[in-house]
Amino acid sequence: MPETTVESNAAAAPDRGALRARLEATRSAVRELVASISDEQWRGKSGNRAWTCGQMATHLALNDNMLGLIEKARKGKGFNPPMFVVNIANVFMTRRSARNVTRESLLAGFDAGTSRLLGLLDQTTDDELRVGVKVLGEQTTVAGLFERLPAHLAEHEVDLRVAPGRS
Repeated sequence: MPETTVESNAAAAPDRGALRARLEATRSAVRELVASISDEQWRGKSGNRAWTCGQMATHLALNDNMLGLIEKARKGKGFNPPMFVVNIANVFMTRRSARNVTRESLLAGFDAGTSRLLGLLDQTTDDELRVGVKVLGEQTTVAGLFERLPAHLAEHEVDLRVAPGRS
């Protein structure tokens, strides 16, 4: 079974405006969520007991790795290392990145990464948005990869909202 597929050119192009709007809404939601965390909560456990709120916020804000995945996918290349390797790297990168991060530096990096994602969306053709690839074990399209940032927020937002000490 091939790793790459291209959807029919007759298929409607993904709605670029809707993708942009979801990325912008995600940027606003992450900014609001991070701002709502007190200094005490930042250092305390999140709803995911393995990570502090600061580490979870850092995990959410590491959006630059999506750029590389999307660039590869535009060329029809997937990314499928063993998931245990991905999980170990994810924990290591997040904890290392969270060591000395402040809310301001975290959000500045997140904003810059989101701006780069929006720029990449502008550079991606409709045909490229329809390219199908397998990434991290799941079949998706390039357009679907742009949807991962909003989905990632939806997945982890609860971990920050239900953290101990939050009302």
